[in-house]
Amino acid sequence: MSRKPTPPVTAKDLQGFKYFARVSPLLERLHHSGTASDKAGNRRLFFDQYAALLLLYFFNPILTSFNGLQQASALDKVQKITGGPRVSKGSLSESAKAFLTPPCCRDSLPTWPNKSPPSPHRRSGPL
Repeated sequence: MSRKPTPPVTAKDLQGFKYFARVSPLLERLHHSGTASDKAGNRRLFFDQYAALLLLYFFNPILTSFNGLQQASALDKVQKITGGPRVSKGSLSESAKAFLTPPCCRDSLPTWPNKSPPSPHRRSGPL
């Protein structure tokens, strides 16, 4: 017996949009990271948009698959927070290789902890 197809994702089903106001400025500096391999200059999905889609995936347990994430990228609300158009499955799969390679991550990610807001649970001073 085959599985029932899951209904398409709607913006009403998704959560976590309020966090993108704080995260988006951190992601903006990643926009051109990993684009060196794009010799044709026709890239439509950039690292900041890819990272925003991954965060959306982590914030939403309803997104359980690669296809669900791709469907969510077609929603207007999601396009507004990611700053990009609907992404194709091919773009999503290629982006993992283009953006998550060590040189790309090494150049852009180590400074993130310095930019994050202080945790209310972190002690300051000696233990």
